[in-house]
Amino acid sequence: MILGHSERRLYLGETNDMIARKLQTAFTHHLTPILCVGDTLEQHQAGRSQQAVRAQLEVLLEVYQQTGGPFLIADEPAWAISTGNDPMACTAKEAQDRHGFLRAVIAAELGGAVAADTTLL
Repeated sequence: MILGHSERRLYLGETNDMIARKLQTAFTHHLTPILCVGDTLEQHQAGRSQQAVRAQLEVLLEVYQQTGGPFLIADEPAWAISTGNDPMACTAKEAQDRHGFLRAVIAAELGGAVAADTTLL
């Protein structure tokens, strides 16, 4: 079950509240959700990537603390996938930094063991 994909957020108006309810349902039914997180080109260019990703990740962190369950995270910078223009490449260093940020947030909120066991795509 893939939740929070950038196109669903953009074109279908999927909100963090909607994603939270879907996460609760997934955990309740012992499904393993894949939460997509990422920033837009505008957020990336304005230096707000971490802020945007953190806001999307917060939904998972809150629901996980209430219900628990396995999950995966897909880091999906929309600017590296499609922007209506030519997509920009996400460098290996940028991906490494993004994944380090995600693990640090998960470790701070859910503990080092959960962070170490979390699969990042």
